[in-house]
Amino acid sequence: MYSSRIQAYLDINPFAKLSNVIAEILQGDIIAIKIPPKAKLNVNKIADDLNVSRTPVLEALSKLASIGFITKGKAANGYYVSGLNMRDLMNLYTARAAIEGEAAYCCAKYAGHDIIEKLEKLLPGFERTLMGKDPAIKDYDLPFHRMIIDASNNKYLISCYEHIYPTLRRYQYYCSEFLHIHKNNPWSEEIRYQHAMIVSPIKSHNGIAAREAMQTHIASCINHATYSYVGEDPFES
Repeated sequence: MYSSRIQAYLDINPFAKLSNVIAEILQGDIIAIKIPPKAKLNVNKIADDLNVSRTPVLEALSKLASIGFITKGKAANGYYVSGLNMRDLMNLYTARAAIEGEAAYCCAKYAGHDIIEKLEKLLPGFERTLMGKDPAIKDYDLPFHRMIIDASNNKYLISCYEHIYPTLRRYQYYCSEFLHIHKNNPWSEEIRYQHAMIVSPIKSHNGIAAREAMQTHIASCINHATYSYVGEDPFES
């Protein structure tokens, strides 16, 4: 199942640690829902598929467990992909608001014309996704936010974001599958121009306004995700 993909990784970097390569492949498949939430991962089967011993597989699974992607079941060889739920998403976005709000503040202080131009180039694509004309929101949204984080020039904010980034990618990929189910979601129109509203104070070097715009945007994203799901967790259905 994975052996040809491992070889492709090793062809590029022959000195890569095997367990890291396995972890990266499994993580990518979990993010892309090729391995769905709560699916069982059997150590022996993965090792057989890869034609490797159990040791690098166990090391890879341990790494994925450390970032919350998998949990160990009761059975000796039982590992499971962690489930997704709305409460966890809301906690994640609360952390996002704190980290990215401060990053936007710092970005407004330090960003040069090159960063601002790159942010502005992502705006039309993001607006199209909220109009239902382009399904690839992941190509415009997280790159926009990541650019602001990196432009903050604050290694502690960047480190905090690195910690939540894999889980953030996982939730966004999953949510993008359902983004336009509710065509009358009022928060789509609300969110549509909010990236532009973040760039504007960054461009004018107004850190306080940039922080407020970012935190407003992330709060709107939560409202968008929870719209029409009162009493029902879409991740559990």
